Amino acid sequence: MAVASSVTSDNNTSSKSPHLAFTTISNIKLHIPVQLSISEPNYKKWSRLFRLLVLRFNLMGYLDGTTVASSKDDTEWFQFDALLQGWILSTASDEVSNLVLASSPSASALWTTNYKLFHDNKHARAMQLEHRFRTTVKGNHSINDYCHLLKNLADYLDDVDAPVTEHAFVLHVLQGLPHDIRTQVHFLQYQNPFPMFMKVRLALLLVEQQ
Repeated sequence: MAVASSVTSDNNTSSKSPHLAFTTISNIKLHIPVQLSISEPNYKKWSRLFRLLVLRFNLMGYLDGTTVASSKDDTEWFQFDALLQGWILSTASDEVSNLVLASSPSASALWTTNYKLFHDNKHARAMQLEHRFRTTVKGNHSINDYCHLLKNLADYLDDVDAPVTEHAFVLHVLQGLPHDIRTQVHFLQYQNPFPMFMKVRLALLLVEQQ
């Protein structure tokens, strides 16, 4: 019975310990191919990829602050924490790194500072992005570039917690078209169920190629 308890205890400890395979990662950008940036808001995507990676290696405690050094001589903790700080800074732009580095002595503090950086004043940023989104029209853009531009703006709005619904997004894509193209695809807005963006984009590309 004592042996069984010991085995269970060892298994529990092992399941909570960092998976040492993460120390073999030589290029973090292969796992997180997104550079955290202020000029191109992508915090939500970046943080999602980062969280998935640290969860995979049982390192979340270093980000949320629940895994702390047992003492100032806890070499392993400081090594792991330093590695995570390196991951965070290596996947952020210089602009972001310069803003958060001085006030962040640990991976947890760095993670929290990044969060605050991208969530402070988010309402003001949302208003600016909404204005850009609602005033963007096709103009001289190709259909591909036009759709890509609007999709990026919608993603940026989602990043500041002001998401655009699929229905509203598709309506704006159609409303921003020049008259000659809009008349060729006017039937789309009357379809039931209402078409998804990818279907509308494909229809517009076909019209453009005619």
